[in-house]
Amino acid sequence: VICLGKGGVKETVIHGVTGIHFNSQTEDDLKVALNLFESGEFTFNSVEIRENAEKFSVKRFKNEFVDFVSDKLSEFNRSL
Repeated sequence: VICLGKGGVKETVIHGVTGIHFNSQTEDDLKVALNLFESGEFTFNSVEIRENAEKFSVKRFKNEFVDFVSDKLSEFNRSL
């Protein structure tokens, strides 16, 4: 992934690990990022990329959401 290193994508794409960020939305910065990718300076590991992507899976989100709600409900019930 080659992306603008701002906003949410900056948190999900790890520069040099799962992709390459460029700093501003200009043709020059995009060219720098493309040249960096093509240079082979970074070697991307498919296992690391998959592990990072799985942090954002629907299954994980559902499990963490259910756990969070269950914990808050338990806290509420204990406070009664």
